Amino acid sequence: MSFSSFSHAGFIETSWKTIGDNKATLHEETGIEWLDLTQTDGESLAYVLDNLDGKYAGWRLPTKAEVE
Repeated sequence: MSFSSFSHAGFIETSWKTIGDNKATLHEETGIEWLDLTQTDGESLAYVLDNLDGKYAGWRLPTKAEVE
């Protein structure tokens, strides 16, 4: 008989624009909060980058290491 186990950091849904909207996610291990991809669905990367000082102020793209 064999058992497989793995551990993973917890993810907590958090708010973005209004309390309880659950449009962001906090990665407990790193403390990094990510905007849910559903919020940029249908938008080009160029559009999102152009709006990091406006619509998406306070957010950034992840580094390669963070994605991996």
